[in-house]
Amino acid sequence: MILDVLGGVFISSPRLSLHDFSWRLLQSELFRSVRFRAHRTSVYHLSGRTKRSGADLSIVLATSERRASLISRIAFSGDVEPELLGTIRLLDFNSVLEDLNPDMAFVYDNCIFADFFHKKNFFVMPEIDFSLKISGSWEFIIQQMCRTKRKMMRQIEKLGYECEITRDFEKLKVFYNDMYKPHLHEKYGKCANAVSFDVAQKHLLNGGLVLTKLNGEYVSGGIYYIRGDRLFVPLLSFKQSHESSSHSAGLALLHFLILLGKGKGCSRIDYEGAFPSFNYGLFRYKQTCGMNINVRKGWDADTVAVQFNNFDEGVRDFVSDTPFVFEDVGLKGLAIVDSKVNLKSAYNVPGLSSLVGLCSKNYSCDLEEQGGIPISVGHALDPSLRSFLKLAMQKNYDAFELDFKNNVRLHSTV
Repeated sequence: MILDVLGGVFISSPRLSLHDFSWRLLQSELFRSVRFRAHRTSVYHLSGRTKRSGADLSIVLATSERRASLISRIAFSGDVEPELLGTIRLLDFNSVLEDLNPDMAFVYDNCIFADFFHKKNFFVMPEIDFSLKISGSWEFIIQQMCRTKRKMMRQIEKLGYECEITRDFEKLKVFYNDMYKPHLHEKYGKCANAVSFDVAQKHLLNGGLVLTKLNGEYVSGGIYYIRGDRLFVPLLSFKQSHESSSHSAGLALLHFLILLGKGKGCSRIDYEGAFPSFNYGLFRYKQTCGMNINVRKGWDADTVAVQFNNFDEGVRDFVSDTPFVFEDVGLKGLAIVDSKVNLKSAYNVPGLSSLVGLCSKNYSCDLEEQGGIPISVGHALDPSLRSFLKLAMQKNYDAFELDFKNNVRLHSTV
């Protein structure tokens, strides 16, 4: 018999497993409060010019150097190296912000701290997972994709792509050394966070390796394993020398993974996550492939909390280039709309409840015509959104909310 001590109440729970008890303890207010007060983190400062207009932007981050470097690559033109300010208790992060008064602040850490920062007007960008439903017909599956990918998926076999499924360690080395590591370093540089070969080996033993070939050359691959009715793909990559690696080789891999999953009786493919921004390459790729998003659950999940201290040009550039997903009674998107764009096609992802779009007066009519409902500061229930809307409206920006609850897949007509 295990005693439930959460919330200071002792309840007899004879069927509560040790795993469940541990997870509930990790989620308790007492544990999180103690951990929040004791947890120490590195703090970095970034200062440079934005890609969009060259505006000045300063950011303070409580995170690791690798993650600070990732934000730097997203936010700035040129190479802006993170400046280490020191190591502090996470509890003291607000005092650092008061001293430095940056345009933006990030906390990139464990999800158990999310509530503390949400209460301090930080947007909470959860770690998200992507999954593709494959239980329907082949035509139904690809109909969820954007037109370009849908057309290419119908041509994969005609293009000459072949598939090999293996558990050979030597071929795993080829995938790991010739595709996976070079691809990560090419895309992310210092931000690359390759899993160890031992971890890749463990995944292989639990499942297998799918390799796609074109003209006898390996061009893409992914490690998979099956749990229940889901096919998980924890590692995938492309060969950099293949000229269409980011397009047809990636879709060829997805094509064969769908066939593999359906053959194994799986109902969906779990592709794991991506940085929760619509313009982040991996996010955009998975979105246009018709995948659904949901919040990753678990004690080891991460979260990104971001706070905006003004709505000056640098901040507007960042949000315009990095529209993101945040939690507010479900998942919502936040974007600045500064050109005519089909919002549902660009931002609708199944699992997202709505999009909050901010625009100058020039584009207000366009957002209304697309079904956007004007929202004011008073309409916003989320404190971080309320604070941000107040800053935006001081700069004569309007705000609209576009309902995605029905999640109509607009890709089928785009």
